[in-house]
Amino acid sequence: MEISCEAESSQFESFPRKALAVEENTIVGVDDDILEIKARLCGSPSSKLQVVALVGMGGIGKTALARKVYEDPLVMHHFYLRAWITVSRQHRVGEMLLGLLRCVCPSSDEIYKKSEQQLAEELRRRLIGHKYLIVMDDVWSSEAWDDVKRCFPDDRNGSRIILTSRVMAVGVHAQPASPPHCLRPLDLHQSWELISQKVFGKTACPSGLEEIGKKIAERCGGLPLAIVVVAGSLAKVSKTRTSWSNFAKMVGSAANEQDKQKCLDILALSYHYLPCHLKPCFLYMGAFPEDYEIPAWTLIRLWIAEGFLPPETKLKSPEEVAEHCLEDLVSRSLVMVAKRRSDGGVKTCVIHDLLRELSLQEGEKENFMYVKKEHSTIYSAYAYNEQRLSFTSGVDIISSKIDTSWKDICSFPNIYQSTPVTSSFLSFGTIGMPTQSETIFLTSAFRLLRVLHLVGHTFIHFPVEITQLIHLKYLALSYRPEFPLSLSKLVNLQTLVLETSGVLILPTEMWEMEQLRHLHLKNTSFWPSHPMTSTKALSNLQTLCFIDLNSCTREVFISISNLKKLGITGSGFCTGVGETKWELYLEHWIRPQQLNGCLTNLLYLKRLETLKFCSILVKNFPCSDAFPPNLKKLSITMCFLVPKSVTTFSKLPNLEILKLKDVNFERYVFELSEQVFKTLKFLLIQSSTLKLWEVANSYHFPKLERLVLKHCFSLKEIPNEIGDIPTLEFMELHHSPAVEQCARRIEDEQRELGNDSFKVYINRSVTS
Repeated sequence: MEISCEAESSQFESFPRKALAVEENTIVGVDDDILEIKARLCGSPSSKLQVVALVGMGGIGKTALARKVYEDPLVMHHFYLRAWITVSRQHRVGEMLLGLLRCVCPSSDEIYKKSEQQLAEELRRRLIGHKYLIVMDDVWSSEAWDDVKRCFPDDRNGSRIILTSRVMAVGVHAQPASPPHCLRPLDLHQSWELISQKVFGKTACPSGLEEIGKKIAERCGGLPLAIVVVAGSLAKVSKTRTSWSNFAKMVGSAANEQDKQKCLDILALSYHYLPCHLKPCFLYMGAFPEDYEIPAWTLIRLWIAEGFLPPETKLKSPEEVAEHCLEDLVSRSLVMVAKRRSDGGVKTCVIHDLLRELSLQEGEKENFMYVKKEHSTIYSAYAYNEQRLSFTSGVDIISSKIDTSWKDICSFPNIYQSTPVTSSFLSFGTIGMPTQSETIFLTSAFRLLRVLHLVGHTFIHFPVEITQLIHLKYLALSYRPEFPLSLSKLVNLQTLVLETSGVLILPTEMWEMEQLRHLHLKNTSFWPSHPMTSTKALSNLQTLCFIDLNSCTREVFISISNLKKLGITGSGFCTGVGETKWELYLEHWIRPQQLNGCLTNLLYLKRLETLKFCSILVKNFPCSDAFPPNLKKLSITMCFLVPKSVTTFSKLPNLEILKLKDVNFERYVFELSEQVFKTLKFLLIQSSTLKLWEVANSYHFPKLERLVLKHCFSLKEIPNEIGDIPTLEFMELHHSPAVEQCARRIEDEQRELGNDSFKVYINRSVTS
């Protein structure tokens, strides 16, 4: 594959994350729309359940408008429960119901075992008696609405449903008695305002560029998606009349939905203006299913394994370079942020379906990747002889239409005798196999694979034939344990993602995987001691989640001393170890009185920046001197906290983020006396048992910017002095009803003092 470089030289910028967060919410020309929708939601005299349909062409801004209304403080206060699902073209009833249930009740493994009818009944039961707001985004057919409408009870309490669609008939069908709200293209003034905001921010446009800028805005046809994408590219162009004039000549005109190709041509302009290294990164977005929320770390690991990025420098690792590339695509409005991390970085991202279509269209021109949308057969992909294969709905080994045996297929000369070219194989659905003993992979046909990404399917046994793919750099799959010894043969592996149903006991051969950089395990793992006779070590390992506390020995940590992110759990001695493994397990087990000593070994991880503790059954955490000096983010989950531990955390010199999730405080009190968190910017407290928090002010948190309280059902109030912290910008309450009034009072007091930058966000959705 060759990708031409037409626009910019390779460069990596440092993106101001706060500024980006503001720009992502930029929306113009919809003030009247917002007022009308809010009136239909909150001001309508009718108490009957009503559907408000937002209808308009693709890219017109339906989702952005719905999101703006959904997150409006008045709307959030008006509805007790809120839920949002994205339906898309190939809607699946079970997934829609699960998505809604995850918003209105705590999720558990049991919920995934229920039938569609049981899910529908459970959803209806959860909604009965509550005033709720449901958003069904991107509905393509009336059938999608009919499949779930029975789940929405009408208690005549003013509940509402927002439905967005490109199809007028869908909106009319959902609410025949009420006309859909039709979104129209932006006028020239609004189009130019949006471009100006995206390119110049609060700075005025130079007078010599305004006329050309308005021509560019006019040629975008009033389509917000096209405008923001074009603006993202225009922002990278030098601000001279010559450069802008040349840019304007390349912008076509998108006038209507019928001429969608003109819209794609406008969007393609931004693709052609991308630097060389960003073009494959953008094309790769088409490999994921439509409306798929992509974890940023997954995308970054895949880009690195594919070799899209320039070589690392002394100042930046491959992961840092990839993160800058993702932020660059976001700044150009080619990728949208779904969630951001607590430090402002991208946590998950999505791509608009028109932009995804663009990536597929351009990818086809470049022979970049073969993407199969519907469930397909693995054999059908051979004929395409593609470098990369993606099956967004799953794949079968053998098609039922092929009347031949497994051995016959394996003997086809075009499979085994031709030169293999496929380097990447991605599947996001179920995988059909001829027998349980056969693996999905014909290793002779795919022996050059570097990327193997399988999600949505769990293998009964680990497909050991995969270990013959010695070129693999990235491997992600789900299976039932155990950990195969032969995995150590994958000496080039950099990222290993394994989802198993129980604890993993890693073999000594694990130490031979010297190229490994990231190890993600759904459950905890026990590690063997490093062999004294071996010179090999996992010196490149940067991410390890999770390792059991019993394995946190001096020998292990010295051998993985370059870790940057670590997750430690103490739950291994409680669950996941079968009787057949018990004898082997006991060899790894450390008695409870030795557990504190294990934590002091953290000092050997000098480069550690992110640390997670989960279910650590210790009375006290070690003193602050035992923690790595560069630790910036600390997360404590399902642990018991005493004041001494809080004091320890306050003394960590570089701690910026502290998350206390499902913790039990001693005497149910969060005590702060002389503790000072000098560098802390983000604090999350999630505790259903916390009852009292008396003191918190600028003395304790001199740099705090964001405070989040989740599921603090028993907490009656929060310290009023929190509002006086000069750096505090945001307070979020998620399912913490008792302190809502207190938080609003603090917000009102700050407004009276002229502090309009302080905001309170209240969300009653369970999964928020």
